[in-house]
Amino acid sequence: MQTIEKHVDPVTQHDLLELIEAGSAPRVSIYVPTERVWNESKQNPARLKNLLRQASDQLAHHGVDAATAESVLAPAHELLDRSQFWQHQSDGLALFAGDDFLRTYRLPLDFKSRVQVGGPFHIRPLLQYLAHDGTFYLLALSQGGVALYRCTRHTAEEVPLEDVPTSLPEAMQYDDLETYLGFHTGTTGGGGKRSAMFHGQSDAGDKANVKDQILRFFRTLDNGVRQVLNSAATPPPLVLAGLDYLRGLYGEANQYAHVSEQGVDGNPTDWSLDELHERAWAVIASHFEADQAQALSDYRQLASTEAERVAATPEEVVPAAYYQRVDTLFVAKDSHVWGLFDAERGAVEMRDASSAAASDLLDVAVAHTLTNSGTVHVVAPDEVPEQATVAAILRY
Repeated sequence: MQTIEKHVDPVTQHDLLELIEAGSAPRVSIYVPTERVWNESKQNPARLKNLLRQASDQLAHHGVDAATAESVLAPAHELLDRSQFWQHQSDGLALFAGDDFLRTYRLPLDFKSRVQVGGPFHIRPLLQYLAHDGTFYLLALSQGGVALYRCTRHTAEEVPLEDVPTSLPEAMQYDDLETYLGFHTGTTGGGGKRSAMFHGQSDAGDKANVKDQILRFFRTLDNGVRQVLNSAATPPPLVLAGLDYLRGLYGEANQYAHVSEQGVDGNPTDWSLDELHERAWAVIASHFEADQAQALSDYRQLASTEAERVAATPEEVVPAAYYQRVDTLFVAKDSHVWGLFDAERGAVEMRDASSAAASDLLDVAVAHTLTNSGTVHVVAPDEVPEQATVAAILRY
């Protein structure tokens, strides 16, 4: 079965904050499930076209005049004829349109078809992309050299190691190193850089010498890796990938405190970067899932000891988020609560979903929580504390 190339537009916390503040009303959020199978991919622009019709109808329902609606949706309509755009899709397309604003994200997520008009942009489905998705680093150790990657759940990009050797001969700078250690050089990857290829020696003394040289190299490498990792505000975990003996030697040289106990066993050059990244995520996923579990545990503890530090109704949570009081927010996935929030009075008024003036109050809570440096967890409805649709741990 032929598939078209998968394209991913990475979403960062910065992107979410831009979406919260970008574009003046009316704002339109559209989510499109997309196909990557070649003979089905023509459905993608057809699906968007249908959702744009729905968006036009909703804009009219919200009292937006036809000229303004046409202006807001025109850039999205232009996408329909851009064949190059549709040839590079992932599993879902998110589109955000406003006055003089258009942003699209092609993501490996199975979105449900959805159009939402009014209020802040509906960014909650994007949070699935960031869920349990903190940054980690992957250090690939192989006989062909080493490489450091900055990763999230869905992405992996190589990080240049400035002024740091990435192969043994580069580190040792011995003119006769090839003869001394009994290795040959070869190229790895697409860059054509020469890297050391090691061969075991039969003599025990030579083996000890090789081990000592590799340890010295790894100590130098570790210094450079720590410079990258220690520059982060929160020290990220580091996953080692390589044959067991190389990971063991790096462990002897390592001075970074946040190396994952479990690594990826095998020769990284045997896998594509996607395969290597998938194996590394399987190792580190539980590290990030633990954050949500801990947050839920913290909520239960506070609910029993300091009830004033938690809230579990939109009437309490939305004003608290606006006034920068929400530290951690829990929102039920695919749920909606419609109403109005009066910032001057700090009051919430519930409305029916059909009301043209209503906004999704859950989106309002998410927007203000993220803007004020809080953490948002989008969870299954039965995982929200107190069987609510929204709940929060308050700062005070």
